[in-house]
Amino acid sequence: MCTPAVMYTLIGQESYQRLYACKNIHEARKCAVISSIIAFTISLAPCIIGFAGRIDFPGLAESGESNMILGKMALEYLPGMAGGIFLCACLAAILSTADSNLSAAASHFMNDIYLPLGGTVTEKRKLVISRIATAVMGFGAVFVSFNIENIVTAMLASYTIYVSGAFIPIVVGALWKGANKTGAAWGLILGFAVYVAELMGVDYGNIPGEMISAAAGLAATLIVSLATNKKNRGRK
Repeated sequence: MCTPAVMYTLIGQESYQRLYACKNIHEARKCAVISSIIAFTISLAPCIIGFAGRIDFPGLAESGESNMILGKMALEYLPGMAGGIFLCACLAAILSTADSNLSAAASHFMNDIYLPLGGTVTEKRKLVISRIATAVMGFGAVFVSFNIENIVTAMLASYTIYVSGAFIPIVVGALWKGANKTGAAWGLILGFAVYVAELMGVDYGNIPGEMISAAAGLAATLIVSLATNKKNRGRK
């Protein structure tokens, strides 16, 4: 259950945006270490509250509403307005993540879809298209959020869909100089196809689907990159 979230954390564009905003590699390294320590420390709080809530309100878990435990505990035990302030802080954290994800999605649309198909455009037009893409994706996210019953399940599903294709090409591309665009594309396609096959009923036994996807993506990325690099050297 935790594997997709951990894999996503390693490749999430919102994390890389913050690293690239640093003035040098020393600051980026320091930022990554400090933020990891802070994130780990903060992550303990909802876990502990969740354990306590499972004991105090067992009915929520039994009825399939365990995602309500954090809010229930806050309103039950925090005095006066403190419960409302706590929930507002949680919403602020969610919105902070949402705006980074929307920015990343708009960046993907612009650089990976619009520009390759649309050719050269002015910076002003790029800004306009990015804003439109952000608005469309934002409304789409709101629509989806109103039509799902369990936010945790939806979040894990989105993580798994993303990492099944993108995890290996990004990691291999960062660590291996021999990786190329063709290998990354085939790694993404094959990794995602393996996960789609699981959704359609293919049984991989006790092995998580994202791990099978990662293995398939790794094989495709390495083989295709090596083959295309060798072919290009032969042409030279």
